[in-house]
Amino acid sequence: MKQLISRLPALIRWILSIGLIYFVLFTAMRLGLYLFFNKQGYSLGKLADAFFLGARYDLRIISLVLLILMVLGSTPWLHPFKSSFGKKWWNLLLIIVTLFILFFFVVDFAHYAYLVQRLNASVLNYLEDAGISFKMMWQS
Repeated sequence: MKQLISRLPALIRWILSIGLIYFVLFTAMRLGLYLFFNKQGYSLGKLADAFFLGARYDLRIISLVLLILMVLGSTPWLHPFKSSFGKKWWNLLLIIVTLFILFFFVVDFAHYAYLVQRLNASVLNYLEDAGISFKMMWQS
């Protein structure tokens, strides 16, 4: 297995390792939500199907991000290993993408703690008049 991995080009190994890191991060966040808010006492065995469905959804998002990485990383001036601009660009872009994803996990945790409901499109209704919504949230 190690020989197979070592034969892959550096760009592919880099993309796969980023995908693995994101998958571990997403799984840890999903597990954290389960550990902090498991008031019903469900066991992990009972929720295996839900975790599997969540993992499939996570892999779909991760594959979209990795596809963008592969397409953009294949251009010579954005190559993460051959271009100095590419190295800086990818470090900055991955930090921004990771913070963006973590922001949505934090909002999902806060939304669940407040309304005992996962984050969904109904939150967009609160953006119509953000001032009133913020005052309501602050007062409660």
